[in-house]
Amino acid sequence: MSTDITFSFGKYHGLSNNFIVVDWRNLDDITSTGNPIKARVMAQIEEARKKYPHDMTSIGTSSLIECPISASETLRLCKSDVGIGAEGIMICLPALDNSDDTYLMRMRNNDGTSAEICGNGIRCLSSYLFDMDLASGKVSK
Repeated sequence: MSTDITFSFGKYHGLSNNFIVVDWRNLDDITSTGNPIKARVMAQIEEARKKYPHDMTSIGTSSLIECPISASETLRLCKSDVGIGAEGIMICLPALDNSDDTYLMRMRNNDGTSAEICGNGIRCLSSYLFDMDLASGKVSK
């Protein structure tokens, strides 16, 4: 079964590397068929909250949340001939502690692999948060 996902995005560049920036801090903004992204992310968040009820901002806790866009979806989106075209995808997710000024970040490279960190990608996500007047908080990974 094919997955159709509808979402808003921005395309940002950092030192000539361009990234698709997806803002999923509000998971209600996700519309998908054939692949319940919202349910999957919410289940992972709830699992993290149960496993680490007193430590919702640690790296260990946030590592339980997988990148919600699959490797195959990333490949399709990052190819410039059939998709948007980018070096990768940066996804901003809600914080595990329900705060309004802290966010989780997930990233995929254009080959579909998950990435822990990318300096130019962080530049792009930070620029997006600044553009949206959301930069008062911090980006935690």
